Amino acid sequence: MANFRPRDIAAGGQGAPLTPGVHALLFRHPRRARLIVNLGGISNVTYLPKGSGAAELAAFDTGPANMVLDGLMSRITNGRASMDREGRLAAKGQVDSRLLAKLLAHPYLSQAPPKSTGREAFGTKMLDELLNWQHTRRLSDEDLLATCSRWTAEAVGTARRWIKGGIDDVIVGGGGVRNRAIMGHLTDIFAPVPVTSFEAHGWDSKALESVAFAVLAYQTIMEQCGNVPSVTGAASPRILGCIVPSGPQWYERVRSRKGGSKKK
Repeated sequence: MANFRPRDIAAGGQGAPLTPGVHALLFRHPRRARLIVNLGGISNVTYLPKGSGAAELAAFDTGPANMVLDGLMSRITNGRASMDREGRLAAKGQVDSRLLAKLLAHPYLSQAPPKSTGREAFGTKMLDELLNWQHTRRLSDEDLLATCSRWTAEAVGTARRWIKGGIDDVIVGGGGVRNRAIMGHLTDIFAPVPVTSFEAHGWDSKALESVAFAVLAYQTIMEQCGNVPSVTGAASPRILGCIVPSGPQWYERVRSRKGGSKKK
């Protein structure tokens, strides 16, 4: 399977995020409203009201996550390190309030859903700006990472602005769940709502994205729509992706299932 996004985009959507329908399948609860947070390169959230299905959810990208933090680590160490493992350096630093205020004023954070983002907003240009600010403010590497870790968490916190209803659980996955600095900030921001991990609910943070796209692939094979139009902005539901044949044997299996004749 490949190319899950083009049909949603052709229908006027943004082609992302595509995993919220799977979040609803795996994490919805009859009596608890849940905010599912994925800390990948970009952070995104899925809000599941009590007892909701895919049609009632809200979901969107909230902004930066590992894309910024990993990029900073690579630049700071001249490529020797690709991440701030477990957020150890960030935990040693102090959040710079002036830089944090500047980052929280980023226009993406105040943009209403449906919305998605990526390297165009939080890639190389953003890294250049952050490193320039570090030089101007004479911040240590630890302080810069601490500030951007807090920014990541605060950006997730802004999701409440676009959500109608309360939150009983915040459930976090993705690579950023292992960053103790970000998780500590999320716990602080959402208190007294409990902040837990995918693992606490029986799912591996590393594997959930693969599980989600396996479900989307199954939906495509079964000719079921996989996008959530209220999330992506598409005009209507669409069957996503395309099936990439693996060779002649694949065609023979398809013919056999459809009752067609085999090659002689």
